[in-house]
Amino acid sequence: FDDGSYDNCCLQRLEVRRLDARCGTDTAFAETVTFCCADLGLDVPVELRGVDCAGNANVCSVVVHVGDVLAPQIHCPPDLTLACSADLEDLTLTGTPQASDACPGLALDFEDFPNLDACGVGTVLRVWTAADASGNAVSCNQTFTLVDPTPLEVQFPPDTLLVGCADPATLHPDSLPQPWARPLVLGEDCELAAIHFEDEVFQAAPPACLKIVRTWTVIDWCSYSPNSGSGDGFFQGTQVLTLMDNEPPQLTCPGDLSFEVLGADCSTELLLPSPTLDDCSAQLSVEVESDFGTGFGPFSGVMPGTYQATYRVFDGCGNLASCSIAIEVFDAKKPTPYCRNGLVSTLMDTDPPQITIRARDFDLGSSDNCSTELRFSFSADPADSLRTLGCTDLQGSPQQQVPLQIWVSDESGNQDFCETFLLLQDPDDLCGFQPAIAGKIATEQGQGVEMVKVSVNDGVNAPVMTGPDGSFEFGSLLFGADYTVSPEKLENARNGVSTYDLLLIRKHILALELLDSPYKIIAADVNRSGSVSTLDLVELQKIVLFIDTTFSNNTSWRFVRADYTFPDPANPFLEPFPEVFNVNDLVGDLEGADFVAVKVGDVNLSAEPALGGGVEERGRGSYAFRAEDRCLQSGETAALAWFPDAEQPMQAFQFTLAFDPQALEWLGWEAAALPGFAEENLGTRLLQEGILTASWHETSNQNLHPDAALFRLRFRARKATCFSQALELRPEPTASLVYRPDGAALQGHLQWEAPGSIPNSTTTGEEEPFLWKAFPNPFKEATIVSFRLPESQPVHIRCWDSSGSLRWEERRTLAPGTHRFPITQTHCPHPGTYLLQVQTPTGSHVMRLLKL
Repeated sequence: FDDGSYDNCCLQRLEVRRLDARCGTDTAFAETVTFCCADLGLDVPVELRGVDCAGNANVCSVVVHVGDVLAPQIHCPPDLTLACSADLEDLTLTGTPQASDACPGLALDFEDFPNLDACGVGTVLRVWTAADASGNAVSCNQTFTLVDPTPLEVQFPPDTLLVGCADPATLHPDSLPQPWARPLVLGEDCELAAIHFEDEVFQAAPPACLKIVRTWTVIDWCSYSPNSGSGDGFFQGTQVLTLMDNEPPQLTCPGDLSFEVLGADCSTELLLPSPTLDDCSAQLSVEVESDFGTGFGPFSGVMPGTYQATYRVFDGCGNLASCSIAIEVFDAKKPTPYCRNGLVSTLMDTDPPQITIRARDFDLGSSDNCSTELRFSFSADPADSLRTLGCTDLQGSPQQQVPLQIWVSDESGNQDFCETFLLLQDPDDLCGFQPAIAGKIATEQGQGVEMVKVSVNDGVNAPVMTGPDGSFEFGSLLFGADYTVSPEKLENARNGVSTYDLLLIRKHILALELLDSPYKIIAADVNRSGSVSTLDLVELQKIVLFIDTTFSNNTSWRFVRADYTFPDPANPFLEPFPEVFNVNDLVGDLEGADFVAVKVGDVNLSAEPALGGGVEERGRGSYAFRAEDRCLQSGETAALAWFPDAEQPMQAFQFTLAFDPQALEWLGWEAAALPGFAEENLGTRLLQEGILTASWHETSNQNLHPDAALFRLRFRARKATCFSQALELRPEPTASLVYRPDGAALQGHLQWEAPGSIPNSTTTGEEEPFLWKAFPNPFKEATIVSFRLPESQPVHIRCWDSSGSLRWEERRTLAPGTHRFPITQTHCPHPGTYLLQVQTPTGSHVMRLLKL
């Protein structure tokens, strides 16, 4: 502890002591001081005292840190040779080292370093280490040599016999108990043994039904070397497993079978179905024997009959099961019937008249696929083979088609039928029947037309006239003959024809109001041209005016077969419509040879269909043509002005004016305020008899002033007379009728007024120019415009089309009298509406022209 202590004179000694007594020593100064293991890691205080020769002393303190720097002592156990299965962790087996240290707290530990192969054989180096609490350590080594002290021994499973229905899957080693499951390996301590097996299965190996030869292979990979050829570590053994089954298979046959024969050769092809099997053996053998042969088929050419089939099944153990089924093959094809059509039978002169027929007589070669003997009947009952026919089957006719069903049955009961008919005749009229053709002729409204001449082309029956209801009948006709029924009615073309028909036809032509039925359109085709045009109006007006009494190219009536349907009712001329009734192969009474009667020219259906006929239309009110009466002296000339009724509007009129030809002479007419009234509106054929007819109409409503003269008629007196005495309106030949805009007909008459009572009723004064008439209008190629001038004056004529464009104009100075101007394609080149104006210094008149 001295670090250079000294004294100025004489340092006698140095002494040291501990300040504590931890190690069991005192605390007195001495030459030495003792430290022990209890001081390890501690700071121990120590005093150093110096004493000089004079006995003087002094001390200093020192702190001593106590540590252990001495290593322990160790001696390992000896090396050992042990079995590879030995537990090296068992120190009682392997031993422990001897170790010591200066201080307590010595710790022992080891770490193994093996050097072994895969089988656990080799050496293990164990390093032992002794360490004290101060970290001082020392080690030594111990070596273990591990060896396999026992050889490997294999005991293979014994053979076994199983009885009953066992599933081969249950013979797997995992499903078997020991000792039959797997090989028993003995002495397997350090070995690496692998176990493998292969099965060879023998099905139906007598006397067993299943045998498995199982080859076991055990290899110790620790000692087996495939290329050494020594065979060390390789073990192989054989185990035989035998399965015996004494139970027969469970066999379920299909139900009894039925097969249809549908082929034309009376045979079929069939395939037998498989049975249902249940057995523990998968090796089942099924056999089937039948009347068709061996196996399931298919078997062809099998004819109808009853057959048997037997099923047999064998399992792998020689067990057998069998069952049988019945098989019926039957004819299911219906016969093919062929019937004769139209056999003719005649009633026998019996009481009552009758004839018996056989169903077989109607056979036309019926056939069957199997049966050669077929039965024929009139119903599904094969016994119904005869049928008796009589007068009731004729149904009131001397000849009748009797519908029949001919049933054909084969030997198996299959049936089919064909339909035919028998032509039953009574040529000797045993039943008192003769065929007839009857019908009715009526108007579109259903009114029978009387006195229509109806003919049939049989060369025997004379033409007949229809009765009041329009019916007719021809009897005593022949069965099977062809006939044509032709109606005809020529007389009284004027029946139902009036100016109102002209108005309706003109509206139809102008498409202002179309005729609403094909029969009315046929009636409007007066000249039978197959169309309706102004030419029909011209001809019809001649009939109204009594200029003509018959149509130039048409009959008074036309007739359309009643059951005919027009393809286009708006154009009945699209195809020729039937005007006769043709009957082909008359088989009995024929009713319904009906016709629709069409009165030519009558489109308002006013014709009288009864005997004679006439203008059925009569005025239901009264219309007065007003005129001033005037008395004339012999040789005096005067114009009679006609004025409209002040109370009634007018759109059309017709009349017959009768005058005494001994008192008055007709000189002509003069136009006035009535638009479109022209020479064509007057009928003068009967003037020598004192008859003047008139007909006028206009499609638009006319607002006629009651004080404006319609027209004037000029006469010269042959003797002194008055107009009221010499003139009158009569109903014949042209009915005196006036038509209002609503179509109502009024009875026309002359109403005489006192002279001077009607304004403008002058017969001598000058008249304004008047646009007379355009005829025809509508027109296709050309029309003639006529007007009258009372004196010479300039005239300005202009024409506009429907767009308002001026087409042409002309200025002339014309002489007094009537002037006619042709309007041609040059003036009106395109179809449409045109406005024509005639203007004079005294007024302007406009007419509408329609070019088609």
